[in-house]
Amino acid sequence: DVVEGDGWRVEIANVPHFQPYLVCHGFRLEAEDGVFAYSGDCGASAAMRELAREADVLVHMLVFPKPNLAADASPSDMTHKALAELARDARVETLVASHLDPMIDRDGVRERVIGEMAEIYKGTLIWSEDLMEIAIGED
Repeated sequence: DVVEGDGWRVEIANVPHFQPYLVCHGFRLEAEDGVFAYSGDCGASAAMRELAREADVLVHMLVFPKPNLAADASPSDMTHKALAELARDARVETLVASHLDPMIDRDGVRERVIGEMAEIYKGTLIWSEDLMEIAIGED
């Protein structure tokens, strides 16, 4: 779906989260100052990759890898390496990791995860905090 106004455009797509119980959406906002994409709380998907394409800023949830991710994964799981790959492949300028689980946002773990993401994604990586503001555009 697309909603447009004077000088802006929002594209909305279904993204995987807690199916079949929830219908979840990702968003792409295009305006004069740039492009902002937001995943909500979703896992890897072609729809989210398309919403994120060449975004100035992508805000995306991040979960810590489970010990047996292949067996335990759900469609809403987004590991740090998968998120770095999504941002790289979509050519995102700034990636903001959000909705951080307490087990990933700890001293030592945080630094290791950021280091592993930086090996894959070469853009700006921001570790989110509540009430954080991120400017888009030159101002």
